[in-house]
Amino acid sequence: MQDLLKRNLPHFILLFLIAVTILVWFAAFSTKIKFDANDILFESIYLIVAFVCYYFIVKLDIKLLQWGWAILCYALVVDLLGEFTKAPEFWGATVQGTIQSIGIIMVAFGFQQSFRKIQSTLQKAETTRHELDHIAHHDTLTGLPNRILFTDRLQQVIALAKRNDELFAIHFIDLDNFKAINDSLGYYYGDQVLKETAFRLRTCIRDTDTIARWGSDEFAVIQTNIKTIDDAEIVAKKMIDVLSKKIELGRKEMQLTISIGIALYPLDTINFDELLIKADKSMYKAKDIEGSAFNVFNYSES
Repeated sequence: MQDLLKRNLPHFILLFLIAVTILVWFAAFSTKIKFDANDILFESIYLIVAFVCYYFIVKLDIKLLQWGWAILCYALVVDLLGEFTKAPEFWGATVQGTIQSIGIIMVAFGFQQSFRKIQSTLQKAETTRHELDHIAHHDTLTGLPNRILFTDRLQQVIALAKRNDELFAIHFIDLDNFKAINDSLGYYYGDQVLKETAFRLRTCIRDTDTIARWGSDEFAVIQTNIKTIDDAEIVAKKMIDVLSKKIELGRKEMQLTISIGIALYPLDTINFDELLIKADKSMYKAKDIEGSAFNVFNYSES
């Protein structure tokens, strides 16, 4: 009950004031009833419109605006009663004008608060939209782009390379024996390995390139605008080198080995799906080599 009263206090006070004013007004000026039908009609329309607006203003939940509009509604009631009765100027105009002025001031400040609230809501909505977009296109563990974003960027890179007649490389990177790490040390340390791997791989590429988490223990890199196959091999060697350094896992140290498969556009293929397939095949060929290794797809292979 208290909660209901607190939430609807402006409405209760407005109705109470209207009821009391009507009773007092007609008690004081009942013998002086005199009105013009047209004036009463227009005043009544204004009052109805004001109460309809008040209904929607209540939905905004801006207390100052609610109070101000309630006072304006009350001022219209006083004005309407003044049209019904031949009340003294002090009651009919001065009181109504004062109440109306107070209401207008409160409504003005209320609308300012309402604008700020709407602006804040829009900003929060925009922030939420960006956050949801980031979550939808990035891996939550490593912060890297996920497969969806990687695929989208690869399509853009293919279109750009075709237009400018450029060469680029796809690297598929797999952590060797990652399942054994999870089984022996647990998923917590497995996640630490993935985060450290992502961090180190980032240092091997340029800002114009893209690195993504492709699968549970797989990463993918788009290396754009390269001149020769050697440029792709240099980056692959750099990735092997940075991941050859031991990773500290609690009190233990671990050295990782990785397998990298490389496919080149347009030397190996100009087809989107075939490029990914060939990079994947090349990666599995690198796994046949003991230790960390990379393999460049030979475009003459089927």
